[in-house]
Amino acid sequence: MSRMHLRQWLMQVARFAITVALLWYVFSKVDFASLGARILDFSPALLLLVVVVLLAQVLVAAARWLVVIRTIHGPIQFGTVLQLMFIGAFFNQTLPSAIGGDALRVWYIYRHGLPLRAAFNSVLLDRIIAMAALLVLMAASLPWLFRLIDTATIRLAVVAAIVLMTTGLLVLYGVKYLPAFLFRWRLIRAAQNLSHDLHTIVVTPRGAFPTLILSLLLHGMTSLAVFLIARSLTLDIGVLTCLVLVPPVILLTILPISLAGWGVRELGMISALGYAGVASADALLISLTLGVLIVLLSLPGGWIWLVKKYHAPRSAVSFSEADGGGRDTP
Repeated sequence: MSRMHLRQWLMQVARFAITVALLWYVFSKVDFASLGARILDFSPALLLLVVVVLLAQVLVAAARWLVVIRTIHGPIQFGTVLQLMFIGAFFNQTLPSAIGGDALRVWYIYRHGLPLRAAFNSVLLDRIIAMAALLVLMAASLPWLFRLIDTATIRLAVVAAIVLMTTGLLVLYGVKYLPAFLFRWRLIRAAQNLSHDLHTIVVTPRGAFPTLILSLLLHGMTSLAVFLIARSLTLDIGVLTCLVLVPPVILLTILPISLAGWGVRELGMISALGYAGVASADALLISLTLGVLIVLLSLPGGWIWLVKKYHAPRSAVSFSEADGGGRDTP
C-alpha cells in the first residue's frame, strides 16, 4: 500500500470512528422510549411537504451549478447537470468520503466535454459560492442569533467562523493578482485559475446575482425542511428561528470529519435547537428524519448512474442518451 493510499485509508477510518463516537454520545443522552413514542406523532402531510422541499433543493442546486458552468465555460444542458447532481448526491451519501460525489461530478462533466480545469473549478466554485451565501446568511442573522444564544463561547465561535470564511474568500479572490513569478508552482497556478474563474463569476451580473440568490434559497430550504419536520411533531418553533439556528449546523456538516455529516449534524441540531426550547430527543428525531430523507431522495442518483451507463468506460457511454438529445462527446 502506497503512502497516499495509507493516508486516505487512515482518514476514512478516522471519519468512521468519529461518526460512531458522535452518534454513540448523542444516543446515550436520549431516552429511547420517548424517542420511539414521538415517531408516531409525525404528520404524514407535513413530511410529504418536506420531501417536496428536498426534491426542489436538487433542482435549485442543479440550476446554480448550471449558472457556474455557463459563466466560466459555456452552454450545457440542464438535464445533464441535473442528472449529475443526483449522482453526486447519491455517492456523497453512500461513499465513506464527503468528496466522493463531488469527484464524480468533476469526472463526468469532464467526460461530457468540459475542459478538466473548467470541470474541476465548476464543482469547487459551486461549493465555495454555497459557503459564501452561508456566510452572508449567518452574518445577517447575528442579531437574532445573539438573542437566542447567550453563551459567550458559542457567540465567539460563530463570529470567528464568519471572520475565517470571509478571510479565506478574500484570499482566494486576491490570488489572481499575485506576482507572475509565483505561478511557476503548479499549486499556485491552480489557485490562480480558480481565482480567475471566481472573479469571472463575481464581475458577471448573470453569474454573481443568480448564484448568490440560488444559494440563499438552498440554505433557506434546508431551514424550511427542519421547520416542517418540527411542526410535523407539533413543536412550537418559528420558521425565523430555524432560519437563524440551522445555518451554523449546515456549516458544521460541511466539515469533512464524519461520514456524510452523520453525528456532527445530530450533535449540532441538538445543541442549536436546544436554544429554542426543543428537547434533545425531539431535536435528534428532527435531525435523523432529515438525514434519512436526504439519503432516500438521493437514491435516484444511483439509478441514473446505472441506467444511463455513467459507470461504463468512456467509449461505451452514450452522452446523447444520457443528455436526452445532446451530441456525443468524442
